[in-house]
Amino acid sequence: MTLSTDYRPSKFSEMIGNKETFDGFEKALTQKTLPHGILLTGETGSGKTTSAIILATSLGTSQDNITKINCSDENGVNTARQIIESMKYPSLDRTPKVFLLDEVQKTSSGFQDALLDPLDNIPNYVYFIFCTTNPEKLSKTLKRRLIQYNMLPPTTEELSEYIQMVASNIDIEMKIPRKIMRKICSSTNNGVGASLSTLQSLIELPTDKWELFLAGNNASTSDIRELAQALLQKKSWTTVAEIIKKQPSEPESIRYAILSYMSSLILNSGKQSDRACLVIEYFTDSWQHLGKAGLVSSCYQIIKGE
Repeated sequence: MTLSTDYRPSKFSEMIGNKETFDGFEKALTQKTLPHGILLTGETGSGKTTSAIILATSLGTSQDNITKINCSDENGVNTARQIIESMKYPSLDRTPKVFLLDEVQKTSSGFQDALLDPLDNIPNYVYFIFCTTNPEKLSKTLKRRLIQYNMLPPTTEELSEYIQMVASNIDIEMKIPRKIMRKICSSTNNGVGASLSTLQSLIELPTDKWELFLAGNNASTSDIRELAQALLQKKSWTTVAEIIKKQPSEPESIRYAILSYMSSLILNSGKQSDRACLVIEYFTDSWQHLGKAGLVSSCYQIIKGE
């Protein structure tokens, strides 16, 4: 069971927050006035990609006619040319063609320039949905051709109510204490998917370990990411040792944070999943009695043990 997948909304009524925006989408879909070029902006976890998928399916198109492009990987002129070529022809089943472009802020200037004329002449059977956390990196000429909607993350109250609902679905007697709930929300910046992943990790632990796990989640994100990436990329021991020296958090909290990082990478089919599994193996046992020596020993074995 993966909560972030099992509880991913499939319609706007299941989304949390942004009610006015979603009501506007549903009205436009009903009246067939949805813009053919849409830009969804907002923080990570605010629901941009899920909203884009719901919009695409609500248009009545088949899955075969939804082209999803992760612009972290496909962001050059050749990708733009492929889109332009595809949009020339209606689909065989006559349902709309939808191009869903995620992380569009990572596209090249050539990519953005290539789409300017096509966006001025979108066929009535084509829809573009762009998603970005950083609209400032898009050219002004591109943004002028799109209708922008800013997505906001749910409030702590909205997210807390949702998390408790999910927890109760798993176990009707499970009650998440308010203190724990606030820490879940703060550690994920009120992101729904990240909060569900955190909840999944919590329910697999004894309740007396919840605060320690969340302390790890609240450890400096940049510090944890730096250590995690060093272990994944098998940096030199000298490099890893220097990263460990400046870790401000208690070692057991770091252990939980690294476990959470690696688990998330594997669940999202990361390219380094095999390496992440190895890290998990060395970080599984508690360092409660070893303290920092446990952190040092585990990291050393990961780097030197192969």
